[in-house]
Amino acid sequence: MPSSFDRVVYISGVHGSGKSTLVDRLADLGLIRHDREHSVKLEDTFERMMWRVCKHWLEAKDQERLAIENPEKIILGNRCRYDHDAYAAGFLRLGWMTAEQEAQHQEALDAFFQPQYLPRKIIYLSPPKGWVEERLIERWKKEPKKWHEDNFEYLHAVMDAFEEVYSNHPCDVLRLTETDIERRVKTSIEWIETADPGRRAMPNESLNYLLSGGRAL
Repeated sequence: MPSSFDRVVYISGVHGSGKSTLVDRLADLGLIRHDREHSVKLEDTFERMMWRVCKHWLEAKDQERLAIENPEKIILGNRCRYDHDAYAAGFLRLGWMTAEQEAQHQEALDAFFQPQYLPRKIIYLSPPKGWVEERLIERWKKEPKKWHEDNFEYLHAVMDAFEEVYSNHPCDVLRLTETDIERRVKTSIEWIETADPGRRAMPNESLNYLLSGGRAL
């Protein structure tokens, strides 16, 4: 059955993989960026995960609203329900969550994310670990470090878990291993257009300019 979520494309991946940058560039080309809810600072791993279940469900509701109000547009979401699976698996491996806590977390996900709220299309960013590390180090020169960002054991555990989550996934998933932002944008637009050939992700003149090798304005 057709759903408004057919027109929501989620950008998924570990922290530092370039999700926000890709969302910003795609939004510059005419796709609609969903502004994320504000974060609350929580240090406890389990509390953070449970709060984020609620946060991401509220974001999904708002993305549904945007899709309904903009029936000819593609909506962009930064992170999705399946990011939870990767982070939870990483936390379990690190001993930051117990099996009982993960079971409670999964129950909450299942309760909030009924089938109608599940993602349909996902762009999964999967760059090399070394590239993500370098990008985080460069980012810290301009921005404060976020929760445990400087713990690369945590980074690697979650990146490995993301690979497992998306290795055999039922959703329509584009896996991007490249790191160049121009190639990421071009590949993403081509994939979105192919995944929904009856709907244009962006104006034809902008798409033709991008695919011809020009830098999008």
